[in-house]
Amino acid sequence: MTKKYYGGYNPYGTNFTYFRTFDSDVVAWSVAVFVNKHDRDKWVNDDDYPQGNTTREVITRNIARKIMGNHCREGEPITNHEGVVIGHWLETDYNTTYFD
Repeated sequence: MTKKYYGGYNPYGTNFTYFRTFDSDVVAWSVAVFVNKHDRDKWVNDDDYPQGNTTREVITRNIARKIMGNHCREGEPITNHEGVVIGHWLETDYNTTYFD
């Protein structure tokens, strides 16, 4: 198994919980997966949220799994400023087990 690097994205800011709360069924977090640490770290550092509240952060595989569950797959690509694919968003897919 190839090592992967994960980043979390929350449009409301990284100070929100990763998990559902009692008053909400919404999980605002999305998970991005990268094949190398450099691309993941650059993606996190390129966060340009206008109010100064960061929306991207480095997360562990365990946190990625808790956000997404076991049943997901790599989906839409993430590209850098030159248009090169550097990673993918994880998306729910109940027919695929991504994390073992």
